[in-house]
Amino acid sequence: MSLLFQHGVMPCVLVVDDDQDLCEFLTYALTGCGVAACVATSPEQAEDYLKASYPSVALIDYQFPCGERITNLVEKLRTSFPRTKLVLITGHSSISDIAAKYGFQHWIQKPFVPEKLQELVVRLANENYPD
Repeated sequence: MSLLFQHGVMPCVLVVDDDQDLCEFLTYALTGCGVAACVATSPEQAEDYLKASYPSVALIDYQFPCGERITNLVEKLRTSFPRTKLVLITGHSSISDIAAKYGFQHWIQKPFVPEKLQELVVRLANENYPD
């Protein structure tokens, strides 16, 4: 499944997670389905990235040591980047409650199957490129 062939563009997914191993895994999985992954290991890095780019999808870990900055990042994405699809990634058991509380439209629970993540990202990114 690839977006590159469907729309002639390579969408970018912003990955915000402080776990380097997970970031590498996500980059590999996303690249495998024709999506460029831009990694930020902190909310501050994510905000720097947003100064120059408009991601199609943002995958954001909920459990950062600086929780309030994640809330601020999500709010900035919701207001300044309204077409960006927000996906919560976490191992927390009440993921749907957390997603609703913080304004995420979608979520995926860790551990997840790479193909399910790829399907979700491709579907969401395609919503930004209607036929």
